[in-house]
Amino acid sequence: MLGPVAAPDAFELVATSEGATAVWIAPGACETSLHVQRFDGDGNKIGESTRSGIEACGSDVAFAARAHIVEISAAVGAGRLGLAWIAQDANSAAVFGSYGSDDATTLAPAARLSAAPLVHGATRGRLQMSGASTGQVRVAYRAPEAACVGEAGRCAQLVTQSLPSGALRVADTREIATPCPRMLVGATVLAGTWYDGFCAVSGGASKSEPLTQVYAIRPEISYAEAVPVLAGCEPLGVSPTSKGVAVWGLCGGTLRAHVVAAMGHELVLDAVTREAKCQQDRPVLSIVAGDGTRLDSPQDEPRDRLELLLPPELAGPAARAAFAGRNIFVTEVKQGSLVLRVLGCRGDSLVESLALL
Repeated sequence: MLGPVAAPDAFELVATSEGATAVWIAPGACETSLHVQRFDGDGNKIGESTRSGIEACGSDVAFAARAHIVEISAAVGAGRLGLAWIAQDANSAAVFGSYGSDDATTLAPAARLSAAPLVHGATRGRLQMSGASTGQVRVAYRAPEAACVGEAGRCAQLVTQSLPSGALRVADTREIATPCPRMLVGATVLAGTWYDGFCAVSGGASKSEPLTQVYAIRPEISYAEAVPVLAGCEPLGVSPTSKGVAVWGLCGGTLRAHVVAAMGHELVLDAVTREAKCQQDRPVLSIVAGDGTRLDSPQDEPRDRLELLLPPELAGPAARAAFAGRNIFVTEVKQGSLVLRVLGCRGDSLVESLALL
């Protein structure tokens, strides 16, 4: 057991150069609720869980006294850990960010990035992060509504920026006329391409339905593309695979994975199940469509955002999963506390080898 958690999805898990790092929001005041625990590649704790050591609600003493953290995200790029979170009180909300080495021993002072819309209760969907092998870490967040450009009314604002602010890329702002309840679907970097997914309601008042848009950006060749996926489906998240990024959704009660890769390559797998096995002492995570088409993803380097590739008996709907070089780590909340399970290879089976319950 790692510690009490403020909500069933108020945590993150990222693969690091040591193994993995879990970050979670404990119940209580903003300044004492951000916690970090490091693990080696076998799932053993490196030290004990600690508070982050930063002023999580910034220098506004009055806001810090009233506020609590309601959402958190994390990403690692080339040994750099980026953290972002949303804190709010009864009247206002704000996005904060910090960064440091991926062992989380030293983090920069929290920077206030933006105001954020108020949401009651901790939930995912206003914040997401991704990190690249170049060391760049980016955060995307939902900013307060503003007047739409080119049409009447007000639009939600989706801002994407580097962390620390001003590094490499300037901030990008997109407007979304009618966002889905979970606007931000997920983000990752794969083979030099950045993928960011968000959900908007399309079709107008007569036939409105959710539509997920995936932005694929590869800066070094000036490539950028927006790919619409999962029309009419409830988005669940994204996962890196051997053929591209799988965007997951529930479509009429069945599970669909729409795989997007750079330069317009796509693969739609419908009515899917998921398998987790081992080959040559390495986990292989597979998506199997109802028509028999399968996509196998051998795990050969540290990687996170794997939870949706795992069968439901290995990772629940709010879980996070990461491959730490030898084993797959899974974090989720049980009876109000964050727990870690370690899945390792035994023959051709992926089995639980350690549990911190």
